[in-house]
Amino acid sequence: MSFVDLCYLKNRYSGKYATLQAQKTGGLLQVRITSPMLKIIQFFEAETLHSRYLFPIIQKPGINERKQYESALNKQNAYLEY
Repeated sequence: MSFVDLCYLKNRYSGKYATLQAQKTGGLLQVRITSPMLKIIQFFEAETLHSRYLFPIIQKPGINERKQYESALNKQNAYLEY
């Protein structure tokens, strides 16, 4: 899954699958939620309780979301350099 799709993953999933629309291609993706993934989702649950997104990458929905995504991507890329 691309980083942009991870950022915009909606805070709705049913059972073992999450469905999302890919940002770049517009295609529908269905992602199976494994046990380790569920633990990660639950770890961020308190931070994203009232958010439309599954992960706290875009923390202010509706306000410069693209800029928030780009900032998180730059930070992630910097972490990967080390």
